Amino acid sequence: RRAKEGPTGAPWKEGRKGVRPSVPLPMLAPRQKLWSSPLEAVEIALEMAALGPEDVLYDIGCGDGRLVIEAAKRTGCRCVGVEIDEARARETRRRVREAGVDDRVSVRCENGLETDVGEASVVYLYLVPRGLRLLTPRLLSVREKRPLRVVSYMAPLPGLAHRTRRCAEPRAQPGAKFPLFYYVLSESE
Repeated sequence: RRAKEGPTGAPWKEGRKGVRPSVPLPMLAPRQKLWSSPLEAVEIALEMAALGPEDVLYDIGCGDGRLVIEAAKRTGCRCVGVEIDEARARETRRRVREAGVDDRVSVRCENGLETDVGEASVVYLYLVPRGLRLLTPRLLSVREKRPLRVVSYMAPLPGLAHRTRRCAEPRAQPGAKFPLFYYVLSESE
């Protein structure tokens, strides 16, 4: 096994299960069980974000890529999925190719805490509250250049007032209502 530098600059180990961090990385998303945003949440997120072909959407913790694939198909916008799990990122790249949107969607295998979102006009997040707290300063730095639209699924951005809150009601979970929060981060706010 050889050490390799990971997205945080910490050494990574290469072994039978691929490249893995040799030191724990800050947890952004629940990792005990990988949950994808339900399609009902994807629908609402796309409505809230009001994407157009000129937009650049970043999905931090993109998982299986369902949001970036749908966004590219429906709006023609450019999308960047960020996924820390190498195997999941490979699988997402495969899904992007199969969906025929690989000319508009790229998938990066990196730590979302270190992702440069400076070119994004929209960011989608499905992260645990701790992950949102760690990522919020990076999002706020973008607003110095231009407004940034943010949709957060399940948890609000700490210390910021959302413009809209809607709930997804997944068909697979009758009676469940999961919130999505929409923000426009700008210098005037």
